[in-house]
Amino acid sequence: MIGLEILEDEGHRIKLPDGPFFLEPKSDMALNKWIDLVIEYELGRVRIEVNDHGKTYVHEKVTMVNPKDKHGPRFTFKGGPDCQILFDSVRIWECN
Repeated sequence: MIGLEILEDEGHRIKLPDGPFFLEPKSDMALNKWIDLVIEYELGRVRIEVNDHGKTYVHEKVTMVNPKDKHGPRFTFKGGPDCQILFDSVRIWECN
């Protein structure tokens, strides 16, 4: 699972499955704040843009494949207790 986490002082962190993580402190991502998020994925490469601050990560650990997941490759969005995640607009251009 590719993790996208909010940093305490705003910004975000990308964590690759069993791989490295990348800090993006200038993305202006914070709790209780609207963000613009774009995710473009293909095996071995993911582009993540948060509030027009984008970067493409190319690494062998960029994958949505999890052999333990009975539902197959997927994007999931999770929050903690009392957390609410709202989506204003979602577009999928191609899904295989």
